[in-house]
Amino acid sequence: MIPAITIGIPVKNEESTIIATLHAINQATRELDPKIKIETIVCLNGTTDNTKKVIQAKDNIKLCKELNLSIIKSKPGKLIAEQKIGTNRKLNGYLLFCDADIIIDKKAIKELYTRMQKNKKLRVVCAKVLPIFNKKTNNFLRIMKDYYDMRYLLPNRGCFHGRLFMLRDTKDLLKKYNIKAHLKGIPTQTIKDLYLDKGPICDDIILSAAIVHDHGQQAIERVFSSKVYFYPPDNPYDFFLGIRRYTIEIERINTLFPEYAKINTSDRFLRPTRIEKFTFFRRKKHHAELLMELENFLGNIVRGYEISKQKLALWETVKSSKPKK
Repeated sequence: MIPAITIGIPVKNEESTIIATLHAINQATRELDPKIKIETIVCLNGTTDNTKKVIQAKDNIKLCKELNLSIIKSKPGKLIAEQKIGTNRKLNGYLLFCDADIIIDKKAIKELYTRMQKNKKLRVVCAKVLPIFNKKTNNFLRIMKDYYDMRYLLPNRGCFHGRLFMLRDTKDLLKKYNIKAHLKGIPTQTIKDLYLDKGPICDDIILSAAIVHDHGQQAIERVFSSKVYFYPPDNPYDFFLGIRRYTIEIERINTLFPEYAKINTSDRFLRPTRIEKFTFFRRKKHHAELLMELENFLGNIVRGYEISKQKLALWETVKSSKPKK
């Protein structure tokens, strides 16, 4: 039997990008075997804009029909939205999750599906994430571009990126988190400071650790022939907000699930700070290492000042440098 695909898209205030994403997904699904059944579920989690109205506009009726699209709602939180998608799907097969503000290569979904079919031991496959840089650039973006140009010299990390990934199933990953049980024994002030009662928020952090813990490192694979594009932050402050979110979420996950702490702090999962391999592009390498060192420095500030001094607030939304329409 050919596995079906449920495409889940958690959405929070993406009225300006959601239709472009849906068109890209539609193009990508046309590359699949026509026998593969498809359904698409958009989950509005904390949305306050007109995303729903935009999707349901007359101009998009044909698009929604081709994608077999339905719209549901959940409480705020990306992982919460993914859990809701997992419990509301009608098809049995693979679960593909993607962000609502990315650009998907037309062969991206097919490459993930093919890889999952070939290797039955895989629990999740993810796309290679590549940046898009606006024509209007600055010194910070130039350094960031050099960093992405040099990433091929870095060892592959053991975790996966949550922008576009496919799960084999979700029975043991998206439904088992009894947060109340995990809160037992944790000081009330820590729960309050880290908002632990909300449970995991960033999907790729918790799911990466959970998969490796339950199935081993070989259960995760990045498929380099599957490509997805995003707009990186275009200024140091938004870059810092991204590092802050990541650092706090690691602390939250390690506090809620101590069994994952060794995995999250292992060499395979930690962000590198140096490029060990030789390259003739010394300037690019220097810029890449500057950005990695800045990333590490900002993470230490968050850990040393905000987390240890209990000066936390729920993190600010990370802005995107995607062009405004």
